[in-house]
Amino acid sequence: MSDTTSTSPPSPARTYQTRHCSRAAKSWAARKAHAEAHNTWISTFFANNTVSVKTKGKVERWIIGAQIGSEKEHRDEKDTDWPYDASAVVECTSRESNGESTHAIAKIYMQIPYYTEEHGQTSSHRKTPSFIIDEIRALKRMSRLGHNAPGPQLLGSRCTQQATDMWVPGGFLSIIVMQKLPGIALTPAIYSSMSSEEQEDICLAFKCSWENMTDVLRIHYSDARIRNLLWDGPARKCYIVDYEVASFLPEEGDCTFWPEVYVAWGLKRPRMYG
Repeated sequence: MSDTTSTSPPSPARTYQTRHCSRAAKSWAARKAHAEAHNTWISTFFANNTVSVKTKGKVERWIIGAQIGSEKEHRDEKDTDWPYDASAVVECTSRESNGESTHAIAKIYMQIPYYTEEHGQTSSHRKTPSFIIDEIRALKRMSRLGHNAPGPQLLGSRCTQQATDMWVPGGFLSIIVMQKLPGIALTPAIYSSMSSEEQEDICLAFKCSWENMTDVLRIHYSDARIRNLLWDGPARKCYIVDYEVASFLPEEGDCTFWPEVYVAWGLKRPRMYG
């Protein structure tokens, strides 16, 4: 695979020879430590820090920049073998033929080994998890609304298998490239420091994005947290990001915005709405 290097990764058995007890491996602390041991996989597995994705039928190469999201793990609740995958969010750049650059965000998902005391490494080849496929599908829908989209539009994606020198040869490897949206990432501290007038503007803009996401694009979002919002102050627009928890609503049916939605997203306190 063109994106891989010839450098062999460290031995998983050596990395985890001091880890024991499958019960501990299933704990949050052990799973976090397991992901941290793989925190060099981007530079190890991607030649020249580049990734390739398909965009409108053609392959485009993106240069990986700064990492802006910590690597983490997911568990497919339907899989009793507790397989793991690491992910990272990075900035990336594509150089156009006219010399101009396009800046975007890339999410990279990669299956990593799972270990138990009894069986050692028990990784099995897995197809691309459904949550990644749904994330790509949700980002594709954003293009229906153009500049009014509530989140980033898809620029390209690639779902493939790992090469023989990767953690799980034949395991899944997925790359999603999306728009880099303007604005600041909201947190409870940032939001609480804003004036009541600006908070109200954010609430109004968020309501518009939420209605476009649910009622128009028919996307259900189940990770309601303020940290998943971007606020573009000059444009008075609130974006909803991170669609790896997306699911989809029937094409027919009303999606009513209730004031409790503000509470769920951390934008208002209970009983502060009219």
